[in-house]
Amino acid sequence: MENTIQIPKFLHEVHGEQSNWTDILTVHILAGITVMATLFAAVNADLVLWQLVLLSILAYDLGGGVLANFTYSTKWYYDQSTLRRLVFLSLHVLQPLLMMLVFPAYWMAIAAFSVYTLVASFLTNSITRPQQQLLIGVFLSLTGIIALHTIPFALNTPLQLLLNLFLLKLPLSFSVRWYRLKKFKVVK
Repeated sequence: MENTIQIPKFLHEVHGEQSNWTDILTVHILAGITVMATLFAAVNADLVLWQLVLLSILAYDLGGGVLANFTYSTKWYYDQSTLRRLVFLSLHVLQPLLMMLVFPAYWMAIAAFSVYTLVASFLTNSITRPQQQLLIGVFLSLTGIIALHTIPFALNTPLQLLLNLFLLKLPLSFSVRWYRLKKFKVVK
């Protein structure tokens, strides 16, 4: 990896053990943009300060996490241990619970899409062939996003954004080990 930077241990879950400035900066710039967009979308959501703070933390984690999970250094870090991968996925039950604190009126929709996302993530993660894993990860993420936008839950915009990011972050961004893909011949 060019221009390698050693990452402090407390940030390994985000950036792996070593990364580069491009990966680090783009992850945090996207996280910041996600927070600004989410807060802008939440202007009319009647949220109190603690809910806005929690919403900002969720937006930062999800927005930055989607991109961080696509970086080689983060992929490599989690690929070193099956247990680490499973713990990471399991801990993502916390994000929907936090979403329910911010948007309690939508708890049923949050629960439904979160269960779908977590099952899709564990399923994608369990596939060993990279080409199949990529196809299934994209399929499950996109069918979840399509359902999110077509099932009539009447979700507000900030929550829809968070759930979209959740659907991208886990079954696609994290669970697919894209770097294992090798060129393969298409038989005609």
